Amino acid sequence: MDNQTMNTKTQIINLLRSTNREGMENVINLLENSNFFTAGCHSHHKYTGGMADHALETYNIARKRYKGIPEDSLIICCLLHDLCDIDGHSKYNGHGRRSAGLATKHCGLKLSKDEWGAIRYHMRREEKRPDHTPLGRAVYRADKISAITGGVRDFFRRG
Repeated sequence: MDNQTMNTKTQIINLLRSTNREGMENVINLLENSNFFTAGCHSHHKYTGGMADHALETYNIARKRYKGIPEDSLIICCLLHDLCDIDGHSKYNGHGRRSAGLATKHCGLKLSKDEWGAIRYHMRREEKRPDHTPLGRAVYRADKISAITGGVRDFFRRG
């Protein structure tokens, strides 16, 4: 791993631990024993380490733009919204549902109903979401902004 990837990894793990959430060490163990920190993201941030960069970028965008949302909820939902993309899980249907399920059922992470919904529905446009919470909107919008900016960077990397 290069220095940038190690820095991103350290930041993500420190942020996740800062939540003091039950089951978080299991999530961190899953991340460290998967390709989360080395894989490219599906349709943007396609470079080595892009998945982790996208997760951290999503969190940083949400933190700066959306005030009044509990910090631990932003950390968890933004950093773990694409959890199901690790180790090829993205080939199965139900992207958001699988991410929330990996965190809760596989790792035992305790999520509020709002957090579960924010991860579960992060791919749906707001008008098609069953919930319209500030957390859900923040994750959805920050994810889209990061995807667009990451896609632009990928375009220019290709020359």
